[in-house]
Amino acid sequence: MSPRWDNFFPFHRINYDNMDLTNLPPILLQFEVDSSQGIPLAHFSISDVEVPLLMVGEKSSLRFMVWTSPELNTVYYKTRDSQVSDLSQQIFDPVFSWLMRTGNGQDYYFRSEKNSYQQGERVTVKGKAIRDDETIMEGFVHVSNNGQRINSKPITYDDNTGYYTGQFWASKSGQLDYEVEFMHGDKSMIVNQGSVQVQESQVELNHVYLNKEPLKKLAELGDGTFRHWDNRLSVISQINPVTKLETFYSKVVLHDSRWLVMCILGLLSAEWVLRRRLGLM
Repeated sequence: MSPRWDNFFPFHRINYDNMDLTNLPPILLQFEVDSSQGIPLAHFSISDVEVPLLMVGEKSSLRFMVWTSPELNTVYYKTRDSQVSDLSQQIFDPVFSWLMRTGNGQDYYFRSEKNSYQQGERVTVKGKAIRDDETIMEGFVHVSNNGQRINSKPITYDDNTGYYTGQFWASKSGQLDYEVEFMHGDKSMIVNQGSVQVQESQVELNHVYLNKEPLKKLAELGDGTFRHWDNRLSVISQINPVTKLETFYSKVVLHDSRWLVMCILGLLSAEWVLRRRLGLM
């Protein structure tokens, strides 16, 4: 493979581990092509001259691939049930994806939760890889306004959902453009771009932010911990229920309550009258 492969497909590097390249079948070259018309991704080396075997290119928005050997089938059939059986898949999957215009910038799809936000509102951008075997652990979302970058935030990956998430604040009104950049070793690539509309707020919120450091220091001085409001549910596990039993006693002084005394006398009088009428006395 040509060193240009890693530059053209930085997120699809071919894994040569546990591969014995001497087991690869011989491939004959049938015709030569002008390498200046495309990008050679695999080549033969003949007397220090590189003869393209696999070349890709784009002309008038039409993408093409050239395989200069008639023995394309041998790459697949003669490597089956061997240590290099998945080599053809590693080579042609990203190439065919690129030809179908789903590769090189479209291996990952990102979108914001909505298209319009209020100034000062938090914007969440989520995305997912086309293929499940692609997992990049380091990435950033870059925010620009009028062509000037104003913010950059890291992107996190959730193993449970398989989604990438990046968040930033809509600090300025108007259109905010964002780019999603992924890092693969020392290589980086912009895999997605988008924009959101930010409505101007009546309150200037672009200078309002949460100063966490004083709150963290205050929590540490009180032997506590600082938790963001979004993580408030994590406090539940720290709560220890305590049961407290309290007994209350109350007393009523009869001579201090005239109405209560009159009510008691009225009940006693009514009982006496009823007993007289019923002949119980």
